[in-house]
Amino acid sequence: MEHTTNYQLSQWETTDRILMEDFNSDNVKIDAALKSQADAIAAKAAQSALDTVSGQLAAEVAQRQAADTALENQVGLKLIKTVDVPSGSGSAQVSLTDLAWGSWKTVHMLLHLPMRDGHTVMCYLNGNTDASVADATGDTRCLVSFFPMYNVELPTAGLLLGRGNETFSFWEIPYKNASYLQLVALNSNDVIPEGSQVVFYGEK
Repeated sequence: MEHTTNYQLSQWETTDRILMEDFNSDNVKIDAALKSQADAIAAKAAQSALDTVSGQLAAEVAQRQAADTALENQVGLKLIKTVDVPSGSGSAQVSLTDLAWGSWKTVHMLLHLPMRDGHTVMCYLNGNTDASVADATGDTRCLVSFFPMYNVELPTAGLLLGRGNETFSFWEIPYKNASYLQLVALNSNDVIPEGSQVVFYGEK
């Protein structure tokens, strides 16, 4: 008796005996093949459904992340950078070129210059002694708020909150040209102390 190529099912010839065992054996083979095919189809369908759900979930996560980022960019304070000011000399520079003035409504600068009592550090915009934005005396902290209002063409202007509240405005220095702060110890014998730090926050 011959058998089929793929599943080895019985193929009788006229001279072969027809036995129940051969039918039963063929039925087992057919049942196993159909079950295997059904399992493969079900697995493929399940994987397709899983891929669809995973894709939908990934899209939802991406949408939520985009919404969170948009909300973060619209409200609240965002840390721009923290600068540890070099110590040991009578002056130091803090760069402003990476603040992206045009991206902010307000930029807040927190100064901590732990000087000795009665000793002062001046803070000059672009090193211009006629453009003082802050002076820190003793171990104090002061806050300087700049108001670029998303426009780098505006003159650099702001408010100092510290020992006394003061405003400043430098028409000759627009924000696009405000490139650094020069910190200078007022007493020629003083140096910038260790632990001096300048922190910048942006507000949309």
